[in-house]
Amino acid sequence: MIVYFFMLATFDGVPKEGSEMGKPVFFSPTEIPYDEMMPADRLFLPKIFGGEKLTWRVYFSRKTTDGSICFEDEKIEPTL
Repeated sequence: MIVYFFMLATFDGVPKEGSEMGKPVFFSPTEIPYDEMMPADRLFLPKIFGGEKLTWRVYFSRKTTDGSICFEDEKIEPTL
C-alpha cells in the first residue's frame, strides 16, 4: 500500500467521508492523538509538522506475542 500525506496552509471546501477513511476529524497541532495512531505515524508526523520534507518507507512485517505490529522503517533521502 502506498500512502501520501499532503500539508496545506489553507483549505477551501468540505472534507467528505470516503470508503477507506471514516468521517474527517481535525485536531490542533497540540491535540493530535498520536497514541491512537499507527506506530509509523507517530514517528514521521512530528517531523512533517516540524517542516521537514521526507520520503519514508514502512514495512509491517508480523504481529508480536502481545498483538502489536512489528515494523521496520527506512528514511529515504529528503524530498525537494
